[in-house]
Amino acid sequence: MHRFIILFFSIVFCFVLHAEEPRCIYFDGNEKCEVIFKDTILPETYTRQFFVYKWSYSTGKQTLLLKRDSIYRINNAFVKELPRKRLNYPSVDTLDGKPYLFFFYERQPSNISVLHTEIVAVLYSLEDGKCFELSNKGSRRNVKLRKSAYATDFVFLNVSQNIKGTTDTTLINYMKKQVEKTGFIKELSDLDLNNIKNYVVLWNLKNNLEKIKKDSLIDYPYYKEPFFPLKAEMSGARVLKNKKYEVIAFPFGDIVAFDREKKLYFVVWALEELQKEDFASSMNWNGESDCEIRMHGYFDTSVFTINLKTGKITYLK
Repeated sequence: MHRFIILFFSIVFCFVLHAEEPRCIYFDGNEKCEVIFKDTILPETYTRQFFVYKWSYSTGKQTLLLKRDSIYRINNAFVKELPRKRLNYPSVDTLDGKPYLFFFYERQPSNISVLHTEIVAVLYSLEDGKCFELSNKGSRRNVKLRKSAYATDFVFLNVSQNIKGTTDTTLINYMKKQVEKTGFIKELSDLDLNNIKNYVVLWNLKNNLEKIKKDSLIDYPYYKEPFFPLKAEMSGARVLKNKKYEVIAFPFGDIVAFDREKKLYFVVWALEELQKEDFASSMNWNGESDCEIRMHGYFDTSVFTINLKTGKITYLK
């Protein structure tokens, strides 16, 4: 029994390793080659760089194919190299009689956030070195829609697409088809906005920064089923309770609540702004009110109240 358990976990471990470090082996004529990805931090500038190399089995020679900025700046000087990601999906295919390398890389504005991400699909000509890129800009969502051998618990919600380097419809259609095959890039229309897992998407469709910066109303999404994090076990989470409401603010995160009278869960605040505000340290009841909370952000020192019953937001200063 013990041997079976060890064997099982060994197989799982090997599969995870393979999934985390995608390999792409192909033949350049009679020469066996492998594509290698490297995500590193340049110590002189602390900027993150993404490299793609071709390595020859016969000569042991490594050739640089492509270099891109994958992050604008990082503040941790001790980070030497980032782990390979499952994102790359490398493959070599022949289009119009020419060999092309296809893969993905990711750009993020900071090393601590997965918001406002850019995932780039790349088609690199192994014949002449020309590079074509299809960039998908949007945000990652924990909605568990992805179905593939590399399955994870997120999809990338595509907001806009941009194509660089080519107007060739054959190449463009190939890139778009490869993106669709992965399943990790979805259009907004593909999401079930009534699913509680998509509450952040729905809240931001109902509300925006321009709207809530004025004396206006927050349009709350309501749900019958409970939020997974409503049991506030996270360090630093702030919980307010009375006979009508239970409200939880997470550090630099969202504010969710339960209406005891309606028996419904709802989202008070889930604005996708970078840097995300921290209301957990300041949120409190507004005076004697049993349905109005008072708060101000860690970065934005404005003081405002939110009425949990009506959604009315009022800025005090």
